[in-house]
Amino acid sequence: MPNPVATMAALIFPTRAKVVLHWHSDIVKQKKLRKIYKPLQTMLLRRADRIIVTSQNYFNGSLDLQPYKEKVRVIPIGVDLEHLAFPEGTDQRIQAAYPGKKIILSIGRLTYYKGFRYLIEAAQYLGEDKMVLIGGVGELQAELERQIADLGVGDRVRLVGSIPKAEIGAYFKAADLFCLPSIARAEAFGVVLAEALAMGVPIVSCDIPDSGVNWVNLHDQTGINVPVCNASALAEAINGLLESPDSMEGFRKRCRERYNSFFSMEKMVDAVYALYQDVLA
Repeated sequence: MPNPVATMAALIFPTRAKVVLHWHSDIVKQKKLRKIYKPLQTMLLRRADRIIVTSQNYFNGSLDLQPYKEKVRVIPIGVDLEHLAFPEGTDQRIQAAYPGKKIILSIGRLTYYKGFRYLIEAAQYLGEDKMVLIGGVGELQAELERQIADLGVGDRVRLVGSIPKAEIGAYFKAADLFCLPSIARAEAFGVVLAEALAMGVPIVSCDIPDSGVNWVNLHDQTGINVPVCNASALAEAINGLLESPDSMEGFRKRCRERYNSFFSMEKMVDAVYALYQDVLA
């Protein structure tokens, strides 16, 4: 959820089966669509036996879900380490392309709520020994390329395009830091954050109100959370972490520990299976 087609199918074709919804996000931006869709969504929420949400933070901020709290169960998204495996030496080739640079990695669709414009703006305040790599494609690509040129930060920011699945793990391995500059609740969880935790990469992200982002990345534990839409705060956090090697080692260790505690694929599958068993009982 949200998924208008699946919602209509579940309502049009009655079933005696139990209904479990996996709630990934409220409808945030599409206000007109939301007005049309909400009555159907409400009918399905009433019909549902259980509603899975990915974090307690997101549930707390979701007005749509508040009337159904007795049905809600929190199960974080799990990440399979197998899809982060990569051919030997791939990470070294990525690092070799930026000799003498500390790599700040960011991955996501090039769209408004990802906040990449603020990360590009932050690059003005990063030292020459740092390189921001932004992986992904989207409707804002041309606009972001112009911003890089206008700010004169082409020596510190690269839009690397869509990263092949076989190389995603290598990019995390090559990175010194991961940054998710998202600015809106449309970023409900941030699967890339769980991937960064799995690879032991400290994180700088934004403290989005009523989003799960600041729960996945625990402030001062696995990284730093800064105010949204604040390029100088992003730069300060990135510089502060990268210029403190001893602190970074502690962050790396806690990233891996947090992944193992909450975000492994096995934990997610076991929790969902237990929920199904509970519903059927």
